[in-house]
Amino acid sequence: MINKDISDKKAICEVLRLLRISNDLSIKELSSKTGISASYITEIERGIKDTPSIDIIEKYSKALNVSKSTIMFFEEDLSSKKYNYQKMLLRILQKISVS
Repeated sequence: MINKDISDKKAICEVLRLLRISNDLSIKELSSKTGISASYITEIERGIKDTPSIDIIEKYSKALNVSKSTIMFFEEDLSSKKYNYQKMLLRILQKISVS
């Protein structure tokens, strides 16, 4: 159970990082858009912080113009190892370009 929790935590952190990168935003730019400190974003994306709160996910969602459900959908894909990073990034880019 502990390993799954760690895997899930890393999955959501990786999704947030990939979404930021796919939107061509630096950590500093995302910080400016969300009001989250750059150091905190770095810690989230590296998986150093606990699983991000719904409030943090909401801020990412608004700044990246992606729904919270989309973020959670990609997190589920990644945590289940259903997709590799390249396929996941392509799906994120496709989802964003359609929106």
